[in-house]
Amino acid sequence: MVSVEEYRCTFEAAAASRNLSPLFLLPGLKDNDPEFDRVWLPLEDSLPVHRVNYLDWTDLVVPGSHFAEVVAFVKRQIEREVPVGPLRIAGYSIGGRVAYAVALAFQHEGRDDLRVAILDAPAISEPSGPSRGKKLHSLISNVLDFRVREVLASVIAKGLTKVTFRPVLQLLSRFRSVPLIFRFDGYLHPKITMQMELQLARPWWSAITRSNCFLTAPVFLFRSRDYDSVGNDDLGWTDFCSDCKVFRVPGDHQTMLQTDNNAMLLSTLLDLMTAGRPGGD
Repeated sequence: MVSVEEYRCTFEAAAASRNLSPLFLLPGLKDNDPEFDRVWLPLEDSLPVHRVNYLDWTDLVVPGSHFAEVVAFVKRQIEREVPVGPLRIAGYSIGGRVAYAVALAFQHEGRDDLRVAILDAPAISEPSGPSRGKKLHSLISNVLDFRVREVLASVIAKGLTKVTFRPVLQLLSRFRSVPLIFRFDGYLHPKITMQMELQLARPWWSAITRSNCFLTAPVFLFRSRDYDSVGNDDLGWTDFCSDCKVFRVPGDHQTMLQTDNNAMLLSTLLDLMTAGRPGGD
């Protein structure tokens, strides 16, 4: 069986030879989830897909760190692969807000040939996450499935990332590369990163929404049923961009990317991102 990584490398080599402009994907807070990568494989027959990484918690715990550094890090990755020409960017959950901010940065530099897809991220409230009931169900399921390391990692990460414990976390960052027993580092480090990103992202986004910035590139919003209670169909994005089209997709925030629900999302996203064939396609 060919692994996801082997498949991606093979396809990207073929795509490069055809001079296709890639779609850059920005994940949610759980950015190390291999299932997120598998979602987009059906697109790669027509469009190369590159997943962008975020900073590690050791970079975010440094005094004075700001979420804008994450945005700049994402922008540099995109620039390295596509230094000139049109850009396609899509972001899921908090990645939708990052995609918007990155597109703004490119627009300010004169690269306004952009297409941006925002997947289930509101501009006017916090990105959707599991309800308290779903969180409890997940906790119980993890315990019953003997995923104790995952539960323990979540508890420890929430404690260590509190402001009062930040100095301790800064000291522990020196030992980031030290393996932990029972491979616990594979669970703990992503959870710490997730908590740090979440805490830094809130004031950053509040500043973005107060900055009077306006994106002129086409924005495609894919929203799940989790936001049916939100009054604005566009989830507030038309206050920050001039051309926003809204698409309702099956499932909730957690299930919209699953195979049972994602056919409409993938086909529509492909059509929108390849219409007109930017990037020499």
